[in-house]
Amino acid sequence: MAFIGDVMLGRGVNEEIAYRPPEYFWGTTLPVLRSADAVIANLECAITNHEKEWQETPKAFYFRADPKAIDVLRYLDSAGIYHPLLVHPKVWGYPSKR
Repeated sequence: MAFIGDVMLGRGVNEEIAYRPPEYFWGTTLPVLRSADAVIANLECAITNHEKEWQETPKAFYFRADPKAIDVLRYLDSAGIYHPLLVHPKVWGYPSKR
């Protein structure tokens, strides 16, 4: 079992996702993660097409990634070993569609 903290797919990483294959972002950790029976990660950003930040509760930071970032997560998920945790406050920085 592998535990990963702070998987950041927003900020500068988000800009690179369009130009690099999904496995690139796991770097040298990929063999270790693939050898684990399960990978549990803390997702450090919202994955959304919303660009307007949540205004109802003030936050110090707003990190977001475009929906294309899901491909980076799916790269591990395709092996059936990935379990993202969506409890980090930064994940909820953008409103849902209404």
